[in-house]
Amino acid sequence: MRLQKFILSLLSIVLFANVGRSQVITTIPQFATENDSIVVIFDATAGDGGLAGYTGDIYAHTGVLTDQSGSTGWRYVIADWGVNLPKAKLTNLGPDRWQLTIGKVHEYYGVPQNEKIYQLAFVFRNSDGSRTGRDANGADIFLPLFESGLSLVFIEPEISIPFGDPARTPLFINNKDTLK
Repeated sequence: MRLQKFILSLLSIVLFANVGRSQVITTIPQFATENDSIVVIFDATAGDGGLAGYTGDIYAHTGVLTDQSGSTGWRYVIADWGVNLPKAKLTNLGPDRWQLTIGKVHEYYGVPQNEKIYQLAFVFRNSDGSRTGRDANGADIFLPLFESGLSLVFIEPEISIPFGDPARTPLFINNKDTLK
């Protein structure tokens, strides 16, 4: 059972590291957990590029996915679409680079401490919502959070997963290996 949990954890970390390579958003710290104070950097030229070159105010429409999300998706969305909260306003760092200071995740989103946060969800938008910055193909942007404690992340060599669906990626083991 321990080996299986270890292998699944390792695969999850590797997959999440590859998901983050799209670079629509990056975080400080780089491998953020739900217990960290988090800063999100948004690259408006990445993803669908919908806010590339935009110089007005940008806001984050944002929520979380938790252990209570089920199939309903986003929870604890901080404001309705088009509501311009000061805490959702990004700071311009220069051409096409924007910063959102979240701080402590549970506090920012109002998530109870006993609810586990797995991912942060974003759509960046201008003040009236007529322009958006999303992931490739217009998808919402999801930031997976890592488990607290010791984590192992492979940066090199880069791993390619041609299957498209991480849940269907094969696990390679030797004939004397066991999974419990």
